[in-house]
Amino acid sequence: KKFTGLRKVQTAYVVFGLLFSLLVALITNLIIPQLYNSPTDVSKFGTYGIIFFIASTSYAIIRHRLLDIRLIILRTITYSFIVVITAASIIGLSILLPQRLNATFTTRSLIGVGVSVLIVLILDPLKLVTQVEHQLVDKLKISRTAILVAPTKQGDFYVRGQEEHKRKSIKRSSALMRYLVSDRRVVVLEGLERKIEDTSEDTERKPLEESKAELDGLDASVVAPVVIGENVNAIIVLGRKMSGDPFGDDDINLLELLGPQLASAIVKSQLYDQIRQFNVKLQKEIDIATHDLQSANDQLQERNRLLQVIQNITNLMTKSLNLKKVTQDIVDSIDKEMNYLGGVLLFLGKDKRKIFPEALTEKGAITKTVLRLLPKPLTEYQGNFQDDSTLTVKAMRSGKMEVGENLSDFFSPPIPPRICDAIQFAINVKSVVAVPIFSEEVIVGALVYTHNMPASELRKTDFEMMQSLASQTGVVYRNIELYRQLEQSNTELGEANAHLQQLDQAKSEFVSIASHQLRTPMTGIMGYLSMLVAGDFGKVKKDQQQILQNLLDESQRMIRLIRIFLNVSKIESGKLVLERNTVHIEDVIQKSVEVLSKAASDKGLKLIFVKPKQPLPEITIDKDKVGDVVMNLIDNAIKYTDKGSVTVSAKKEGDMIHTWIIDTGIGIEPHEAKNLFNKFVRGYGIAQINPDGSGLGLYVARRLTEAHGGKIWVESDGKGKGSRFQFTLPLNPSKEGELSAGGDHLQYTRQNR
Repeated sequence: KKFTGLRKVQTAYVVFGLLFSLLVALITNLIIPQLYNSPTDVSKFGTYGIIFFIASTSYAIIRHRLLDIRLIILRTITYSFIVVITAASIIGLSILLPQRLNATFTTRSLIGVGVSVLIVLILDPLKLVTQVEHQLVDKLKISRTAILVAPTKQGDFYVRGQEEHKRKSIKRSSALMRYLVSDRRVVVLEGLERKIEDTSEDTERKPLEESKAELDGLDASVVAPVVIGENVNAIIVLGRKMSGDPFGDDDINLLELLGPQLASAIVKSQLYDQIRQFNVKLQKEIDIATHDLQSANDQLQERNRLLQVIQNITNLMTKSLNLKKVTQDIVDSIDKEMNYLGGVLLFLGKDKRKIFPEALTEKGAITKTVLRLLPKPLTEYQGNFQDDSTLTVKAMRSGKMEVGENLSDFFSPPIPPRICDAIQFAINVKSVVAVPIFSEEVIVGALVYTHNMPASELRKTDFEMMQSLASQTGVVYRNIELYRQLEQSNTELGEANAHLQQLDQAKSEFVSIASHQLRTPMTGIMGYLSMLVAGDFGKVKKDQQQILQNLLDESQRMIRLIRIFLNVSKIESGKLVLERNTVHIEDVIQKSVEVLSKAASDKGLKLIFVKPKQPLPEITIDKDKVGDVVMNLIDNAIKYTDKGSVTVSAKKEGDMIHTWIIDTGIGIEPHEAKNLFNKFVRGYGIAQINPDGSGLGLYVARRLTEAHGGKIWVESDGKGKGSRFQFTLPLNPSKEGELSAGGDHLQYTRQNR
């Protein structure tokens, strides 16, 4: 109960381990048999309760240094007799109370031994450490005694408590210490003298003589080492006996017996000193850290205030892009947010010569006083950046902050000095600071702050806030200038866009008119050529027949190209008309295949239409527009396939009709596929293969497919591996009259066949 610190923890583990072991024995050997009124098999487990005591004590030894193993042997000899007597007493008591304990002789014996050991460990009959020196002097009747200790394992030995200049010490490297370490036993002066006399070799005699000289220097008759482990931690020095008698074996045995106890006390004392010194050092460090923390906390509070002020000012400045409002917010924040007297914002003109006052802090009576003392409006006082020598101009030229006490040093000229002095007196200005404003490293103006406190009282954070506000002003100035430029560019772009729209409309109208005008004569030409080829006007020579056929093919190609231009013109002008009919998609595909079969055969290609085994359901579409989609895709496949085949197929998938045009042509790179259906886009290197393409066929196919509420895409495994053009159309479109992707409005008619 009285123990503290480590000793208390050590004892607690032993006591609680023993109590738990006794509790197990009590339950298994007394309580359970009493409850059941007869012995049970549980009682045999009571013996094993001692395991808890062994484990708890072992943990206290290993983890909390309960026992110094080196002392166990010495103490065992001293305590063994007490343990035997105590154990015999308790064992005897257990034998006398067999009915109460209801335990076997072995169990009672183990309990007795455990309790005996506990009692002996709690007792400490050798409490002599604190009075060793006094007891030695008193009991041995010696002139003096001293205990020399080493603060560290490698340090020298000295008498504790003596002043530095009076200390007697023994160096660890001395001959006496080497002798003590090698012999590890008590050294008596008379015995050392006899050993010197018996030693004839100089090499052995010299260290002994040096050791004797050290003993004489210490005025010592006996020196005993105090050994802890393998290290000598202290030395007991005894002077001569008052009676003049020599030290006998009893004296030596006493010193050897006290050595381990003294060693333990010294270790504890050293630990105490270390803890005390550590506490002193820790307290100093805590004081220093507390002071530093307080300083850091003050700085942090100032920094937080700075950041909060800048945040508030930034919020004000970013709420508007109106230069007049923003600049007024900036100078007003000098009073409202920064708690300064006020300020003036000045900007440098575009010509880099004039300095214009842009805004003055609005502060009620103070602002009215300033404006009343000025003979002219504030905006008429313009400085000269090239010629003036005010501190404001100096700050703008050098890019560094300028601090002063007189308002006239910053504003005169253009404001006369006497007026500056009158204003300074009227509003109690005691210091003025001019901070340059930069926008992208170009000087654009300055912020001039006025304060009702001397410059010497301004803190570092004050100057940081003033600099931060000036920097933010530069950013806002740049943003507003960029916004002005953007507005101007947007206006110019709007005008250019309107002009381009007019040109685009004129282009579309021209293309539409030109296409209509071209289609009419081309239709007539194609008709007459077909009649000539058919022999309606008489037999044609064989060599002329081929020429006429070529002309007919080119006319048909021209008609298809004109149809593409017309469709593009109608799509872009929003005048595309869908004349929906209910038809079979197979008929539309078949017609396109028949028209292009000759073009395929001329290139030696197979144009195959794989008809579905069962007729597909009817679909509501503009058959001419869908025919153009199929025609464009087949024509595209024929153009870019040198050998092999072009296969067309279709099938029903859900509520959609899915159509494929598969070729064995040049193929498409995957990254080109997504852009292939845009206007005027052709695959990489296509122009070298077929220079006649317009880049509009696939674009028209996409827009017409989307106009029907469908989708179109292409797949390819790469160059030289062919292509798979596909599109889907809904059987019954839910939305009619809108382009799903382009957003262009359609006109449509619907006829039921």
